[in-house]
Amino acid sequence: MQNLSIDINTPHNNFTLLRIIAASLVLFSHSYALLNFPGEEPLGVLTGGTNFGEFAVSIFFVISGFLVTASLQRSNSALNYLKNRSLRIFPGLIVVVLFADFILGPLLTTKSFAEYFADPMTLSYLRNIYLYDLQYHLSGVFEHNVWGRAVNGSIWTLPIEFTAYLMLMAIFLLRLHRVWFLIIIFSILLMLDTKFINLFHLENFSRYSMALTHSTKFWLFFFAGSLIYLLRERISFNYIYFFCAAALWYSAFQTPSFHVLHFLLVPYMVMFLVYVPMPALSEWLETHVGDISYGIYLYAFPIQQAVVYLADNKMNFALFNIITFVITVFLAYLSWRFVEKPALKLKKLSLWKSSHTHNV
Repeated sequence: MQNLSIDINTPHNNFTLLRIIAASLVLFSHSYALLNFPGEEPLGVLTGGTNFGEFAVSIFFVISGFLVTASLQRSNSALNYLKNRSLRIFPGLIVVVLFADFILGPLLTTKSFAEYFADPMTLSYLRNIYLYDLQYHLSGVFEHNVWGRAVNGSIWTLPIEFTAYLMLMAIFLLRLHRVWFLIIIFSILLMLDTKFINLFHLENFSRYSMALTHSTKFWLFFFAGSLIYLLRERISFNYIYFFCAAALWYSAFQTPSFHVLHFLLVPYMVMFLVYVPMPALSEWLETHVGDISYGIYLYAFPIQQAVVYLADNKMNFALFNIITFVITVFLAYLSWRFVEKPALKLKKLSLWKSSHTHNV
């Protein structure tokens, strides 16, 4: 059977489609917790090892590892690489932080405007823009929501992703960007992750251990995507291998082997789906929608919390998902059209060129 062509320059691919689906799955997954919906999330029950939210973020990290490695190889300097990565992360983040702090906060707080803006939390919330010192609460906002006060609980993965960018850049700067070295890193991360899972009960983790465990998990997917990019001409991507991988993944549900096979098989399946030919759909998304996935990811949580608050913690599950999805997609489109897309055009500006960093 003919293999799919895994080429970064292929005119039509499904990167945008998969990322939009993944971002939508995060919204759906969060609905269970934010509404305190009875019962467990379906994928978590089925697999015994991951839920729709974690699975969706894993898709993001696989795709990110693949594309960022390609970007790093094309970059003519580390500075330009950092500029490009920052243009992808920070413009959308800055706007959603301002949106939460100066629009949602004042409108939904139980405090007066004067009390809200006088509270140090209002100013300190802006530190989320710096990515590594996150604050989740605002004064008087969502205090009585069933899940908790967090205004935007989704942004916790962004420092993990940006750290992965920095780790990959260091590997390239040290001239260690060889398949064998990335395989060693992947293997070490896999051993760390399975050790954490096997030796501790998740509910007993300290805050630090929990953060490290989640970081390890998503870095695994990031470096798997990076490895697939480096090995793209040696790996066979075809329907037979894909269905075999999917069957093996399914057979591992509810078994101890799932925690290993999940990291080995999902990246292959994700990248296969990226390059399954669907030119009409991919062209339509690129032409009429754009890559609204990041916007969906950023805006879903605060919009969901706002709807929960306005509905006094009582809303039909299906209706909740429909309403929050529509509002979130609208804001995500605005974010893409007026913030992210214009910012990404600045990638064409070269800050520094150096013959000593031509591989970065």
